[in-house]
Amino acid sequence: TYTVTVADANSCTASSVAVVNCMVGVQENNLPGLKITPNPASSSVTIERGIHTPCTIQLVNMLGETLYSTGEITTDRITIDMGLMPKGIYFVEVTDKLSNSRILGKVVLQ
Repeated sequence: TYTVTVADANSCTASSVAVVNCMVGVQENNLPGLKITPNPASSSVTIERGIHTPCTIQLVNMLGETLYSTGEITTDRITIDMGLMPKGIYFVEVTDKLSNSRILGKVVLQ
């Protein structure tokens, strides 16, 4: 958390608070309720959640750019074609719409 306070020539001040959330790493995909196969992948991945609650799924590259996004889905399994994407590391973000919780996984495209 950062607080910035600015004062002008008349001693009038204004303050602003900024909260910075920074992700520095992602654990391997031994996450309960999330299975990403195959991993590493060569052309497509299948994401299994094990439950049928409404959710959204995003595939994000290392620059934070969303390369794939679903609308709200209720299926417990989805396959994403990654055949035209550059090789590298991607993050899979699953957001449960009922609990507003997020699960983050990692997939390597070779």
